[in-house]
Amino acid sequence: MKWAPETDDVRRKLVPIPTPVFFIVQGLVSGLPINALVALGEELGWRGLLLRELSPLGFWRVSLLTGTVWGICHAPLILQGHNFPDAPYAGVVVMTVWTVAGTPVFTYLTVRAQSVLAPTLLHGSFNAVASLSLVSLTGAGALLVGPVGVGTGLIATGACIVYDRPLAATPLTTGGSLQMSE
Repeated sequence: MKWAPETDDVRRKLVPIPTPVFFIVQGLVSGLPINALVALGEELGWRGLLLRELSPLGFWRVSLLTGTVWGICHAPLILQGHNFPDAPYAGVVVMTVWTVAGTPVFTYLTVRAQSVLAPTLLHGSFNAVASLSLVSLTGAGALLVGPVGVGTGLIATGACIVYDRPLAATPLTTGGSLQMSE
């Protein structure tokens, strides 16, 4: 295929987009709507129902219990080879540790937005681009630093703690909204 002569100059001036950035953008644009729709089902359960029902326990207890249930619910798929095909049993543990460590971020978003849509978009975004790192990680590497690796969840939770420490110390309320009590 031959390009028109006037396009050669334009093509030379274009800055190439690094491949990882291209794949992340592509994953978000094409994958976010589909993944957010799928994640909505989970988020209605975890943040829509479970968070509201357990909210009298406070931010950290709600996050711990929700994260534990969330991780354990992924066990059947992981044991069948999803997420961690090289280490399914360790993968169940890592996924549960990640969901426990990452759930405070999802709880935080739900309380701040007073809606399950914010954590749904985070969940969908995460799922849309998470598989990109799995292309380059295998074995134990994915258990520690992959998209659902232990380090990723701890970093996300640490950022949540540093950003808004008062939220974590304030009990959540039940009722029609997820407002924090004074």
